[in-house]
Amino acid sequence: MMKYSRSVQSSAAAFSLAIAGVAASFQANASSVTVDYIGLEKGGNFTAYYNGSSMGSGSAGLFKWTMVAEVGDDLIEADAGQTFYTFCIEFVEHIKDNNQVYNLVDQSLAPELNGTYPAMGTAKADLMEKWFGSYYDDVLAGSHKEAMAFQMGLWEIVYEDLALIGANVTDIDSSSGNGRFELDSSNETADTLVETWFGNNWKSAEQIDLIALSAPSGVATVKLQDQITVAAPAAAFVPSPVAIIPGTAGLIFLVGRRRRSRA
Repeated sequence: MMKYSRSVQSSAAAFSLAIAGVAASFQANASSVTVDYIGLEKGGNFTAYYNGSSMGSGSAGLFKWTMVAEVGDDLIEADAGQTFYTFCIEFVEHIKDNNQVYNLVDQSLAPELNGTYPAMGTAKADLMEKWFGSYYDDVLAGSHKEAMAFQMGLWEIVYEDLALIGANVTDIDSSSGNGRFELDSSNETADTLVETWFGNNWKSAEQIDLIALSAPSGVATVKLQDQITVAAPAAAFVPSPVAIIPGTAGLIFLVGRRRRSRA
């Protein structure tokens, strides 16, 4: 199984230097893409609930895009003019058709700019990679049902309390104690499938490296929906040499994780 670790620098004296080094590294290696939205390849309609109140309704699943341009590191395996797929990780926002600009960030830092709901963090980012490792091939080979079940699982990971992920995903009953985030889809077979998938031993799956497409700061993009996609095989957030200073090595996880190596 592929493994990696995120380490923390324990020296308080080096902490401020480490933060400065990480910030310089992030700026030096900032990557972004300009993409055109093609449409929903597979998926369906959903309504989401948080603490018993509706978050809204919409369509989601396997989204298809055309790469217009990529700036910085080659983190997505699609050249200009080629297509690639994403899934939504930000239920309460929207996408537009053409010339969308996204920053490429470690998925633990996404979704961004979504108000009440914070970035998923490292523990959920690990679970998301295992979800992809378990079921993404089923989506590519399957139909709308598999795409909808997979999408529901991603939202469950992002929005549910960590300890309750996978508990009655489609049970719309905030008083049941089975989670604060629930989903209602237009496809009952997808509802059944996501419950089945969560009931399997999916957390033991080999993880797949992911990259988040995150909306840049600004009034025009604050409602731009963050996405998740499979990273290019060589994708990594590697700090520039000038940004590495004493005390920074243990804190690079703030802007991205090291590549995993076979154990």
